[in-house]
Order: sequence, then structure tokens, then C-alpha cells
Amino acid sequence: MFVNLINFMLKYAWIAALAFLIAAFLRSDPEMQKYAVIALVGTVATASFSYYESYNSRKREQTDDFARKLFFQMDHGTYFESKSWLNAYRKFCFKHPMARISAGSLSGDLSRRYIKRIIRRDWYILIWIPAAALFLTIYIGNIVGNIVSENFISNSGFVLNWTLISCAVISVLYAAVLYLLSGNIFRSWLRKNPQYCHELQQINSSYIHGTAFATPYSCVVVGDPYIHAFDGRQFHTFPKSQIREVFWHVDRFLVFSKGGRYGVQKYKGDEYRFYVVFQNAGEIVKIPLDQFQIRQMMDNYFEKLSRKQYVEHDEIEVGTYEFSSYKRFTSDLIFEDYSSSSR
Repeated sequence: MFVNLINFMLKYAWIAALAFLIAAFLRSDPEMQKYAVIALVGTVATASFSYYESYNSRKREQTDDFARKLFFQMDHGTYFESKSWLNAYRKFCFKHPMARISAGSLSGDLSRRYIKRIIRRDWYILIWIPAAALFLTIYIGNIVGNIVSENFISNSGFVLNWTLISCAVISVLYAAVLYLLSGNIFRSWLRKNPQYCHELQQINSSYIHGTAFATPYSCVVVGDPYIHAFDGRQFHTFPKSQIREVFWHVDRFLVFSKGGRYGVQKYKGDEYRFYVVFQNAGEIVKIPLDQFQIRQMMDNYFEKLSRKQYVEHDEIEVGTYEFSSYKRFTSDLIFEDYSSSSR
């Protein structure tokens, strides 16, 4: 009750400030006018913030309600069997027939997907490379200038040329580190699974000739006789004969951005991500894919092993700085009897 009263006062305090300003001008009192303008600007800014917080709160309530209804349908097996979803699935299969993966080698394809995901995640760092290069140029120029008693910074040609060079050096260093990390994905898997050391040629052939279900960051390749899976971070390979069960997993990511002096979290929205889960004799492997790719895989390769109506789901809070979105290349939610712009 008290919080609602405070919000009400913040929203409409600008009216009182405006009346105070009008009265000040009618009385032709300069001192009073100055304080009235300050009061009006302050109350308008405060009211705007209050409106934003109220909107953000309503948005979170709406997305929470949407999530409850969505997961209720999934828990009761109706989401993937609704008429709208099945129609969308048939259209997807017609437009996206199964095909081989477009790759020259296994390790090269894994590196490419890893690099894409990291660049997408680190875009806010990359846009600062030119600024960092300019700062580095000015900093080094000042140091060298002090030593040789010359002002390099006043020379626009020096600043431009060395900024471009610094930008190139920083970009090359970033790319080199990223390339080295990407090349370690396959080697790391091999160190953990030395039993496959003598089967590398067969594994590579199985991967590049297998049927691919892929996004730019992740993939599942159904080869012969192996299943290959990459979740954007780790690579997995195991014989198809070891698979015991295949089912769904759905994560609801609540995305927050940190802002303000005290790191206050601001709710930005939701993203739902679908995973295919392989349960085999030794491990459980979870790979993010498009929802229709998962069903396509289940129908064509794991009909007897798939639990098509069984869905595990979680809710995870993440920051925008650590989150690689899949929205641009995955299908929208197909949800009957409820409309929402969130995903």
C-alpha cells in the first residue's frame, strides 16, 4: 500500500511542479522561477523513471504468466501435438530437407562454430577496439614524445597512421587467441577420450558425410556409426548403439543487463531455447537446436528411442554480457490460445 502511494506521488508530482512554475511566472519572481524550473525537471525525470519501472514490472509479470502456461502445455504433452505446431513442423521439413554438413573437416567446422559464438557474445568488446587503439596511440606517443622532446600528438598523420596500426595489432592478437582456443576443442575431447585415438579417420569421415542438424553455433551430426554433437563449448562423439533414450529439454533464459552505479539488474526479456538430450551408457549430452530440427531428428533416426512428449525445463537468469542469443536463426514458439511477443 505504501509503495503504491509513493509510485502514485512520483507519477503525478510533475503536475504540482508545473503549477508551481506557472505561479512563479505569473508573479514575475525570478528566484521563484529558477526553483520552479528545477523542481519541474526533477519531477519529470523521476516520473519517467517511475513509468519505466512500472512498465518493466508489468512486462515481467506478463512473461512469467506466459511461461507458466507454456510449461503447463509441455508438461501435459499438448504443446508438440497442437495443430498449429504440427502444421509449422510440416512446413519446416518441406523447406529444410535433411542434408550433409557443409564442412571440409571435423576440427575446422568446430572451430568455425566456436568463433562465431564468441564473436557474437563479445561484440560489445570488439566495438571498443578503435577507441583502445586511439588511446594506445596517444599514450605511447606522449611517452616517446617526452623522451625525444617532440609533440607527436599534434601531428594528425602520426595519430591516424598509428591508430590504424594499433587497431590492426589488437585485432590480430584477439583473432590469434580466439583461433588457438577454437583449435583446442577437438584436442580437449581427444585427451578425455583416448580410446578414439586410432579411429580419427573414421570419425572425421562419419562427421563430414553424416546428416546434419545445425545452427551457426551448435550441431548434431548423425553419422555412421557415430553420433557427433557440439553445444558451442564442448564436443561429443559416441556410437549410435550406445544411445538409450532421446528427449526434449527447454530452458527459459531471463536476460538482465547490469546498469547504474551499484550494478542494478534491469530485466530485458526472455528467450526460450530447445535442446535435444541424448542419454547413453556413459553420459547425458544436451545440444541446443531449433525445435523442429529436434523433432525431425527424432522422427527419422530415433523413432523407437524418443520420448516425444517428455520435456524437462528450467529457468535461468543470465546477463547480456555472457549470453549468445539463438533468436535470429531458430523458429518462434508456436503457442495456441495465448499471444505474446516474447520468446
